[in-house]
Amino acid sequence: MSNRNRVAQAAFLVSVQAIAAQGTSLPKTFESGKAVAIFVSSCASCHDWAASYDTIIASGLVTPGKPDESRVWAMIDSGRMPADGSSLDADQKAAIRDWIAAGAPKPAAGASTTGVSPASASTASATPFPASRFLGFKSKEAFHRFSGWTSGGILLAAAGVGTWHLVNMMSDAHAYRDRLGIDEFNPVTCDPTIASVWGSSNEQALRWTHLGLLAAGETFYFANAFTGTSFMQKLGPGWSKAKIHRYAFFLHAGLMVTEGVLGYFSSDALSRGDHDLFHNLLIAHAAVGFAIPVVILGAGAIMDPKLSF
Repeated sequence: MSNRNRVAQAAFLVSVQAIAAQGTSLPKTFESGKAVAIFVSSCASCHDWAASYDTIIASGLVTPGKPDESRVWAMIDSGRMPADGSSLDADQKAAIRDWIAAGAPKPAAGASTTGVSPASASTASATPFPASRFLGFKSKEAFHRFSGWTSGGILLAAAGVGTWHLVNMMSDAHAYRDRLGIDEFNPVTCDPTIASVWGSSNEQALRWTHLGLLAAGETFYFANAFTGTSFMQKLGPGWSKAKIHRYAFFLHAGLMVTEGVLGYFSSDALSRGDHDLFHNLLIAHAAVGFAIPVVILGAGAIMDPKLSF
């Protein structure tokens, strides 16, 4: 063998050994689109961000090249996702971790990301949710958002009508009192006047409108609470939007109970014409009534529309 051949052979062997030595640092191969398909099939029924490759990346839950810094991987690896109680198998978890480690590349054209044939999935990365995923909404999360905003808006309207009702009633009662020269602090004459004004058709119409709005708002509120509790998972240490959102839920739930109690006693005081008790309850009832929708709407606003839970 010539010296030239020996040198070439030695160089080849050195190259092979160098490649073998680096083999452990090379990213694992994975099926194009498999990770995205897992997100779509296992997560999209509850989360808008899992609808497609584009929304997954836009969510901020994936840190390309760094699975341990990706929030979605932390949730999956800990078993907190999927939130419906099911779990991904080892191969599915490996596919997601490998995909993130490789930089979360976009599936190649023709790769299936929906579990259907590649030919029909060539545009899957831009395909929206199928219709009627949850009560006619594209996902449970979409319904949760809708019911939250709707309940907050209706309850805010209820607070406005309730305040109008109370201010209008007080104005009518005081005008009636002044016309007849009734002493405001004389329970013998004042209390029956309050009861009479409260029982008028105008005030009762406002009262029942207020109660109707409350009933509608609370219906959406309970729907929102039901779907929200289904998303609840253990949160990490420190403050976050999700943690503030959850604490706000407990706050407005407590305020809701308080408002019901105050409303009952306020109505009782009105029906009996108890001026002093009604006046004190009125202030607390109105304050809590406005605080509830403000907390609900604030809890929704604090959450990034592209990032949930």
